Amino acid sequence: MVKGIESRSLVDEALDPMLAVERRQGQLWTVAYVVMIGLAGVTALVSVGARLSGGLSVLALPAFRLGVILFAVAVAVYLWEKQRQLRRLMRAVIDDRVRLAELAERADRDALTGLPNRAAFSERLEQHLARTARRGGSTAVVFVDLDRFKEINDSLGHDGGDAVLRETAARLRAGVRAEDSLARWGGDEFTVLAEEGSAGALALAERLSTALRAPVKVGGHEVRVSASLGVAVTNGESHDAVTLVRQADVAMYLAKQGGRDRAELFSPILAP
Repeated sequence: MVKGIESRSLVDEALDPMLAVERRQGQLWTVAYVVMIGLAGVTALVSVGARLSGGLSVLALPAFRLGVILFAVAVAVYLWEKQRQLRRLMRAVIDDRVRLAELAERADRDALTGLPNRAAFSERLEQHLARTARRGGSTAVVFVDLDRFKEINDSLGHDGGDAVLRETAARLRAGVRAEDSLARWGGDEFTVLAEEGSAGALALAERLSTALRAPVKVGGHEVRVSASLGVAVTNGESHDAVTLVRQADVAMYLAKQGGRDRAELFSPILAP
């Protein structure tokens, strides 16, 4: 709701100058209409008066015709301008909707990787949990955290670190299925939502871990990357999105404590 309000205010600010020009043009056209119709009316009245009084008989008919022509021109110009204003208004509405869609899209996307961000992932997870609560089924969250990324970032610089993150996002995107949801959680952390049980989720985590081990070429250098992955699964139990992500995060830290470059399944017994 807040995002929509913010997006709308940004678009309104962008449209305000255009709307002011439109209002000014409308006022000028209104003055032109009044003048043209006034001239047409005066000309017609003069011609009619001349005919009734018997005077200016030579000029009466041309004056009347001129009045009719002026009136017809005024109406035609009025209709043309109204059509032009309608087209501009429709174009402004379309541009408005496009800008709002772009703003909403950017608000839900990570600028560096193009993946959905934390807010978008959390919303998607809540919707998925609500749906599985009604119909049953399993929901798995895989939490991915790159190992020793600070060292990579310090040695390569921020540009090199960004390149590693983009490549990581590309490999994760290639490793998940079309029905899975991948997001950048923040920093060097990524999350995956999959409709899997424990075995399937662990297999997915292992597949992603393997994909990340291949060296990444950055600035002519090969950088070896690995990740620790945590998996949390709900099998029909009542879970909320925050709890499920927290459990996957806990499992990820257990994987790091166990030697890194591996996946760990969350278990209340193992949790600290």
